[in-house]
Amino acid sequence: MSKYKMITFDIDGTLVDSKKELSHGNIDAMNKAIDAGKEVVLCTGRSMAELEMFFELVPRLRYLVMASGAIVYDYKEKSYIYSNEIQPDMYEELIQIGKLEDCMIQFIGQTCEIEKDCFEHLDRYYMSQYKKSYDEVCLKQDDLLESYRANPIPMAKINFYHTDVEGRDRTENRIKERNLPVNMVYAEKTSLECCLAGTNKGTGLIKLCEHLGITLEEVISVGDSYNDIDVLKISGLSVAVSNARKEVLELCDVTVADNDHDGCAEAVYQYLLENE
Repeated sequence: MSKYKMITFDIDGTLVDSKKELSHGNIDAMNKAIDAGKEVVLCTGRSMAELEMFFELVPRLRYLVMASGAIVYDYKEKSYIYSNEIQPDMYEELIQIGKLEDCMIQFIGQTCEIEKDCFEHLDRYYMSQYKKSYDEVCLKQDDLLESYRANPIPMAKINFYHTDVEGRDRTENRIKERNLPVNMVYAEKTSLECCLAGTNKGTGLIKLCEHLGITLEEVISVGDSYNDIDVLKISGLSVAVSNARKEVLELCDVTVADNDHDGCAEAVYQYLLENE
């Protein structure tokens, strides 16, 4: 019988395919894991608004580590297990820094917000594959800074999507120069994700495991990119899909098929449900 009690899936580049769709193979594997009494957890940089489709496809999903670990959420109870959010003053400063570059800024919390003009030019920021989902779930503002000033509440995360890596580097350096207490990681092709210092997918997993009484050694985590490294390092078994970044492939204990060929289902059957 497998010693593992939980499996966590990154979403983009891992659980969903290149079309941003969840395959029947992965859906079946997730349901069989739940049937076997395992915890199946989405461990993602996405907001709640971007996750509703998964609960429609796999209704018994319950726990989320979202906004790159800033929020741990019980979907069944509609309650926070943990949150570590950026306060309004710092959030506004981050917005102002982002606006020094040609970049698309995205707010992440219970909602997902972007500017209307940027939404019309997603290809400029290497994000055209998200057009359908963003159109469905993102609030589109005329000016993010002005809309935030009108409703300054804590937010879990802010993403900066640049037109090139040089722009991303400049944004990262400006944030470092201000000594802002944030954790920054790369994602997608030219993006920079910012959460409050001490926040990452790994810290979110720790909080969830404490809540459920599961040890990290009893967890399998599957991922593909830089923002998955923290959670992969602390899990009992780290799994890379074969399309993962080189650094992730080198770090992980095992590799499965890519995200277009049900790599996550392979992880479930090969390791989570082994001999069950």
